[in-house]
This record gives sequence, C-alpha cells and structure tokens, in this order.
Amino acid sequence: MNLEEENELDLFAAELRQAHPQPELSDDFFEVLQTRVRHSWSFRSAMQSNPLIRVAAGLLVMTIAAAPVAALFYMFGPVKVEKPKLGFEPRQEISDEGWREDVVHEKSGYAIIGPEDELDFDPPPLTAAQLLELQQASRMAQVSQNWKAAQRPTAAVAEPAWGAFLSACEEGAFQMSQAQRNAFGNSKLASSASDEASRSAHAAWHWVLTGESATSEQAPLAWEGAPFLSDDR
Repeated sequence: MNLEEENELDLFAAELRQAHPQPELSDDFFEVLQTRVRHSWSFRSAMQSNPLIRVAAGLLVMTIAAAPVAALFYMFGPVKVEKPKLGFEPRQEISDEGWREDVVHEKSGYAIIGPEDELDFDPPPLTAAQLLELQQASRMAQVSQNWKAAQRPTAAVAEPAWGAFLSACEEGAFQMSQAQRNAFGNSKLASSASDEASRSAHAAWHWVLTGESATSEQAPLAWEGAPFLSDDR
C-alpha cells in the first residue's frame, strides 16, 4: 500500500466518523462489560474449548438415538431364538457282564440287565399285626386332618375321654396300650357309657381301631362330616 492509498483511507475514516458520531457511554459501562464477559458461559463455547464435553455430548446423542433404533430393529426384524435340543447320553459302564443269553430279546436275542437297585425287589410282605397297625395309623391321620379342616369345632369340650381323643387329633398320632386298644375296640362299651363324651370317645376310637363307623347317637359330640360317622345317621 502506497502513501496515496493510506491518505484516501484516512479521509474515508474521517468521513465515517463525521457521519456516525460515537455514542455516549455510561460511567459504569466498562465495569458491566467486564462482569458479563468474566461470568458468561455458553454450551457452544464449552463445546469448542473442552474436548471432554464434546465426547460426553456425543455419547448422550448416541444413547438417545439407540432406543428408537433398537425398537424399530426388533419390530421389523424379530430375533430368532434357537430352541434348546434335549437329549441324553447313555452310560458307558455297560460291559459284557450285563448281557444274558437265557433271556431272549425280540431282535438280537439278548437283553441288557442294569445295575441292581433296591427298588427292583418286591418289599417284604407285612404281617397281620403290622397291616392292622398301618391301617389304624392311616385312619388316625384321616380323622386328624378332617378335624383340623373343620376348624376344631369341639376343641373347647373338657371331658377327659373326649378331650383325650381331641388331643390325639391335634397331634395327628395316637399312643395306646393294648388294654386300651381292646377296651375301645369293643363296640358294646360305647352304648353302655353314660355321658355323651364317653360314648363319643368310644365310637371314635372304635372306628380308628377297627374301621367300623358309628351313628350320631353313638357319638353325639362328633363334628359334622367326621370320618367315623356313618352316612345313615
């Protein structure tokens, strides 16, 4: 740039200053300006100055956009899940000792005999006394469960004979001597008892020990639907 061009620019600047005079500023203009510049913050300036903020903003945008994209992907292209294949592997302990020639198979003429198991053998037969005791325990469990299901309607009765039977119902089992078994197993004692509690106890115990049902007259304290009551009341 030569001297003439500089002079022309100076004249042009002087004309601009004359055409647009400088506005008047307040006394605290510069203090306010410095305060605003010092405390001003913008997201754009932070993005430009701090690379960590740019990375965080990028991850945020990716996270927001991933949800609808994944929804559209699963909507239009469902994922095929392979069903698991069920199977089994045979045992490898089978040897020649497990083959028997005396048992003829339909095709091969042989049969495989597996390992011995306690479930392969028939249980020993029960004696008459053991079978009777098992039946009595089963009937006691049945009457106990029925009495508890009936919400213990006669539990407040305090007569000794009937109360002992209800206590046995509460425990779900009974312990009785052979003399007591013989006494309660005799159906004649139930009709000869004087009070309702004794008659009811004899009838109930008689059913537990022998399986013979009783009528409502023979067991007046029995609850409704008791197993030891016969249908024809």
